[in-house]
Amino acid sequence: MTIVTHAREADRIGDGETALERRPIDLTPVEGDWVSTTGLAGGVSRFRARGHNGSLLISASGYGATREGDWGEVAAQAFANTLRPGPGHAFTAFVATFEGAQVRTQLESYLALGLATGHAFHRFAEGSGRRDYFTREFYIPATGSRRPAEPGGVDIHPLLRTGANEPGALLGTWDALAPTVTKGIYSLEVVPDGEDVLVQAYGVGADGPVDWGTTRAELYADAHYLDNAPAFLATFDHGYMQVHLQGRINRGSLVVCIFTTFTDDSGRSDYFVRECFGR
Repeated sequence: MTIVTHAREADRIGDGETALERRPIDLTPVEGDWVSTTGLAGGVSRFRARGHNGSLLISASGYGATREGDWGEVAAQAFANTLRPGPGHAFTAFVATFEGAQVRTQLESYLALGLATGHAFHRFAEGSGRRDYFTREFYIPATGSRRPAEPGGVDIHPLLRTGANEPGALLGTWDALAPTVTKGIYSLEVVPDGEDVLVQAYGVGADGPVDWGTTRAELYADAHYLDNAPAFLATFDHGYMQVHLQGRINRGSLVVCIFTTFTDDSGRSDYFVRECFGR
């Protein structure tokens, strides 16, 4: 019998299933230069991905005053599209964090249909008075004469230079739209906690929802649609795995990008999925 700790059915290794053997993720699909087709002020004009001794390294360049020019190169966390190594197992997403004296930028990207979707989350130093914000852009391989799109403006909106992010429409309980299919997260609850919010999650268990407890979330304004509710970043640490959530409202649904990292010896791959939630 194989016994593996899990907090949702999607991560269970069945009793009769052969023990998994962890394998390196093939980084070929993401390696190379990628340029923005969106050209958002305050965003990321391009990034470069390369493999080195089995690790993924990401370098990036930005638009505008927040982080203009070359950001350098950092080690990134790579994620596959499936939990189990084997046929169809492939790279699909990464998370790279660029630290600075005044701002920390977390670049989260995933591949789909030949494009890379990139979310850049800028968190400013305490006491700066700045609003944390994010941009969402699309990237294509920089082949031939392709160049990054020119930004639509020279800088971010003035309202992003001061004030705080209010959770607004994020607050409340969100239920998974297809829990029996994803077998991932059953529901999320977002509640206020001073100037921040707490996120409580419930995994899909064999006998009902599994309480993951609560964790504090960071709020980020949508840099180009300021009337939208902010996005949030939250991480649940289960000891044997960490589950990082990126949530934002899109057309009334809460779209959550889920990056799962395993820290045990179960052989399970770090993997990425998206799940949708409604009221």
